[in-house]
Amino acid sequence: MAPAAVDDEMVLVTYTHPNRGTHRVIGAARFETAIMPQIMIRDGQGWKFNYGYWSGGGQSQFYVHRNDIELQPGIFIPVPPSAPESIPVPVPAPEPEVTKLAFDPQTIPGVTRTFAMVFNERGYDSADCLLDLGLEGLLKIDGMTEKRARTILAGAQKLADKAKEGGDERG
Repeated sequence: MAPAAVDDEMVLVTYTHPNRGTHRVIGAARFETAIMPQIMIRDGQGWKFNYGYWSGGGQSQFYVHRNDIELQPGIFIPVPPSAPESIPVPVPAPEPEVTKLAFDPQTIPGVTRTFAMVFNERGYDSADCLLDLGLEGLLKIDGMTEKRARTILAGAQKLADKAKEGGDERG
């Protein structure tokens, strides 16, 4: 028998022998010749498959020759073929919606996207709003550290000064 033909004769099974401990599994089917000599043993009357050491009770799955399944259908239960698993295509998460403000708070050092969203939600629409909030007000925002709040206030002050010099009301 050619190797490819032997492969077609092997079936994935669940091993349901009542012995749940790990033990040697020898097939019951006898063959005149060793069709797969690397995993067969001679027993005086022919060749049998030596499947190695496995646990029973449905704990193990391995490949068994079809003839052994026919001779021991209660011990070797074929595993039904499963449909090929389709790999789900990841769908990118939608970007959080940020309403465009009259000024972009992320131009201020220390303002992350998250803090920009918080400022937007609370209606802080200018550097002056952030300055009016002050250090204490900024520190009440979740995740805000004193160092970051001071950096934001310094940046907001520069933006407000620049807006006043240029006549821009968004500062």
